[in-house]
Amino acid sequence: MKRRKQERRSNSKKIKYKINNWREYNQSLKNRGSLTVWISKDIEKLWYFSKGNICKRGEG
Repeated sequence: MKRRKQERRSNSKKIKYKINNWREYNQSLKNRGSLTVWISKDIEKLWYFSKGNICKRGEG
């Protein structure tokens, strides 16, 4: 059993990359979490909002 665990650990080494362009790398990290959503103006006609559905703090 111990032997199998050791074999798995030895095979799972992370690859290290050398970063040459830090500005580009940092921008790519920012873009990774970026999400742009486009909503059509026609959605206003279909949008439904009711104040009765909002729960106040402390109320279930």
